[in-house]
Amino acid sequence: MRKSGRCLEILVPELSACIHEVNDRGGKPESTFLQVLSRADYARSSGVDFEEYMLKACGIKGHSDGYVSQAAILAYGDNALMSSVPILCSDPVFLKGDPSRLMLFDAGTIGINKSEADSLISLLNDLFRHDGLSIWCKDPRRWFIEGLSDTTYGGTSPNKLTGTPLEPDVASRKALGDLGRIMTEAQMVLHDCEVNKRRLSGGKPPVNSIWLWGGGEQPLVTKPKITAVFANDHFSTSCANFSNLAVSGVEDIDLSMIHSYARGLVAIPPKYNLRETNQILHCVIKHAVSSLKSGELDELLIVSDRDTFLIDRQMLRRFWKRRKSLMRRIMDRGDN
Repeated sequence: MRKSGRCLEILVPELSACIHEVNDRGGKPESTFLQVLSRADYARSSGVDFEEYMLKACGIKGHSDGYVSQAAILAYGDNALMSSVPILCSDPVFLKGDPSRLMLFDAGTIGINKSEADSLISLLNDLFRHDGLSIWCKDPRRWFIEGLSDTTYGGTSPNKLTGTPLEPDVASRKALGDLGRIMTEAQMVLHDCEVNKRRLSGGKPPVNSIWLWGGGEQPLVTKPKITAVFANDHFSTSCANFSNLAVSGVEDIDLSMIHSYARGLVAIPPKYNLRETNQILHCVIKHAVSSLKSGELDELLIVSDRDTFLIDRQMLRRFWKRRKSLMRRIMDRGDN
């Protein structure tokens, strides 16, 4: 059979957690991706940071190999234009406080529509006009602020912080500098505005703050390691579009998008719904195995949180001798 030379790579940092989820609900391993993993060659690897992996795969780096501005990448994904000015994410959030802790909830959790976002942004732009700042959005869940003199602050995405307690201390507040002032002033304006009054009367949490993050160096595109990206999350598709790579949804994998003797990447980011992640992973691997058997695909590479698995057509014939030891090893590593 003539080789296509294609390799499909699956990036799934939460593989250990996925296997735990299947085991906890009594799923049968033989009906999951574990059967494929047990036949693969594997190697241990260091922990995987999803965003850093995507940037590297797409050939995106900073001018001096520093931290790349995720805000610039995400803004490009929304408006297909590279920002000519420094930019930060300024996402809308709900900060819920009590005497012992402060909790953050992101826009995807609390829900916000475009009309609400436009009204709130108009209020904030009136407030910050004298500072030369401008906030804009295309998607109500993602806001951006331009005009800042310093956009080196990386911070953490509110998507990663939602539902978790924050512990801001004096040192971290001082490190924010002028950004801390901007967030505080925004909170004062948002506190008693009409949009939030309507949200509260409708039983919805208010949008009572903005969350600044995503700073870093302006991104450059070098030589990507892949030719196609299959993903549903905005960050992965933004990276692919920024690097001018072929891009499609995970449910619409078309291996012809991968050049001969090249690599395509399926990106499955960390998320809270592990059962949904498992369903996606099962379907992707099932499609990949079928493509290995037909010769449309030559290699399947699965990159997890701490292990890397490689399988080709010949390996599919291996006896399933390592299932128990493999499952125990992966699950033990997931507990560490």
